[in-house]
Amino acid sequence: MRNQRKCPKSALFCKFSKADATLRGVGDLREKMKSDLEVAEWELLKPHLERDALIIVSEELDLVDVATAVAEGRLKSVEQWMQKNLMTKPTAAQLHAWEQNPNTPFSFLIVQPWVLIQQRAN
Repeated sequence: MRNQRKCPKSALFCKFSKADATLRGVGDLREKMKSDLEVAEWELLKPHLERDALIIVSEELDLVDVATAVAEGRLKSVEQWMQKNLMTKPTAAQLHAWEQNPNTPFSFLIVQPWVLIQQRAN
């Protein structure tokens, strides 16, 4: 059994590590993330909100790079992005806007247990 390291409560992504990525047999993780990149409308992403798994990635960041950092356990990068509000949970205002327009498109990547989303231009 692997040792679980303690993570600060504010670290959303502490359960991922480079060892985990290696143990999964991931070769070029960034290439895998790139090939896994999908698009979905808000309506299809709502179930992930209900389990508190949605993380919004700012348009200032590359979604593939962020997902790769999360999967590799690069906590310093993730924490910096969170501190700068480049990675956030959805706000009430955002949720209201998306509910008003359920066809809002998003790019997304799943890095268990999280679903990283980035709103696309219509």
